[in-house]
Amino acid sequence: MRKICNFGISFLDDKIGGIYDEDLLIIGAESGIGKSTIAEIIAFSCIQQKIKPALFSLENFAGNTCDKKAFELFKA
Repeated sequence: MRKICNFGISFLDDKIGGIYDEDLLIIGAESGIGKSTIAEIIAFSCIQQKIKPALFSLENFAGNTCDKKAFELFKA
């Protein structure tokens, strides 16, 4: 497997080593724990490393902060 980017969260990068080309990341926990925040940190880290992340959430609504930031960084 080929490493494609870092998580952007130092303890995950130290323990796991980053995100690899065949990885699927699933973040699950109770409401209010910070799942969306962690997902956005990881997505922003990927964007900064020129990787286009795909996020799917059952909790966030269209037009959230991460979507807007990703659009601004990758618009043509």
